[in-house]
Amino acid sequence: MKLTHSEVEKLISKYPVGNLVSFERIKQGFMNYSYIITTDQGRFVLRISKKTKKKKDRLFEIGMVNHLQGFPVPYYIKDNRNRYINTFKGHHYSIYLFLNGSMPKKTTKKLFKQVAFFLAKFHNKINSFESGINRFSWYSFTDERADEFEKYLLKEIPEYESEILYLKEELLKNRLPENLPSGAIHCDVKRENILVHNRNLSGVVDFDNCQIGPFLLDLAIAINWFCTDWKGLDYRKTRKFLKFYEKYRKLSNEEKKSIFRAIKYAYLSHEFVDYYVFAKGIITHDYFQFGRKFFLPAAKKMNRKKFKKYTESRFFFF
Repeated sequence: MKLTHSEVEKLISKYPVGNLVSFERIKQGFMNYSYIITTDQGRFVLRISKKTKKKKDRLFEIGMVNHLQGFPVPYYIKDNRNRYINTFKGHHYSIYLFLNGSMPKKTTKKLFKQVAFFLAKFHNKINSFESGINRFSWYSFTDERADEFEKYLLKEIPEYESEILYLKEELLKNRLPENLPSGAIHCDVKRENILVHNRNLSGVVDFDNCQIGPFLLDLAIAINWFCTDWKGLDYRKTRKFLKFYEKYRKLSNEEKKSIFRAIKYAYLSHEFVDYYVFAKGIITHDYFQFGRKFFLPAAKKMNRKKFKKYTESRFFFF
């Protein structure tokens, strides 16, 4: 979505952010059009949702991140009528305070540790968050929902039939126990969604995939992104990430027993959803192929005995 200077002026005039000086488009992102806004009062981010995004889902996200005041996450601003969201050409939009930093080119040892620390502290804090909004959950699969995905995918992208059938079967086999500690979770903590300033973690952004779910799933998704390479899951890195995480939040015995399953489920659910949104035309072919060649083989290579040898036996004490 291209905006003119006068259109941006009109959009931000509803918020107490000052007079527009300049703006620039943030290129990455599938679910939103985002702009860095500079005014005579500071810098902000204007987020315009694509029409597939429901207002209630955006309100859930805003309530969630504003609950995390003091954390390096977007903090949304109310408009002059005490509302967070307005509408422009059928799209919902909102504004949050700009976070200093840029996406890191690589994950340093220091950043690796800081991400694990952030995730643990975030789970501790968000545990007290409550919302009356029934947030849609991308990564929760009942038998019926998995059947719907399978039927749609086999119709739209039949060339991937064997992979679709594998994903569905293994996904249902590796669903997580219902009694795990749960709350609002990010579901997409990865290098592309973090900011670094002066070599330190300065922001975690893009809560588009957030949902209510097990904290262990959130942890597993981060492990997928930070502990996987083209050879598959790095068990030693996984052990380190878990150790760093446990410095601020201790895992329950049930969570410890479910970690292998959670990591595999995170791979599988990510891919099952990506196949679906690719078939819907929401993500690009290149992004789809990356996940298909990176995460799907990693899920297939997971070995419980090796995982236990390199991770559980050196880290967990029952």
